Amino acid sequence: MTRAALLLAAAGLAAFGCGGSPTSPSPAPLRLTVVQNPTFTADSLSFTLALENISQAAVDLTFPSSCDVLPYFADRNGRDVTPAAGGFACLTVITRRKLQPGETVLRAITVKGGTAPDGQLIVLPAGDYVVYARLLDSEFKLQSARVPFSLR
Repeated sequence: MTRAALLLAAAGLAAFGCGGSPTSPSPAPLRLTVVQNPTFTADSLSFTLALENISQAAVDLTFPSSCDVLPYFADRNGRDVTPAAGGFACLTVITRRKLQPGETVLRAITVKGGTAPDGQLIVLPAGDYVVYARLLDSEFKLQSARVPFSLR
């Protein structure tokens, strides 16, 4: 019985010595946000996607294509929605970018209600949606908060 107690105590000490305290990953040095801009037309909405280096050091980014930060859309049920013209066309070339401390990359997008593609606008059928941004970097996998909006 004392031998079993000694083995149990030794196993407990070994587990304690090896376990240590759990480490949490360091926060990402980047912040990704979507902001709805004031709009002056009745049939479209404008948003700005912003990627900001919030650290004190430069951050090297590598993208698998020419696209870095892209908008995504979901309906009120959370299902992804594809704009009328389809997805975004990105060149299949690895792209690198260095963001200095405090530097921000801005991408403006305009969303319009409808069913047919319309030039540089993102066209979605009338309805309630959310827009969010994703960073397509090979190391930092970021997604912004979802911003709700309606098209009529």
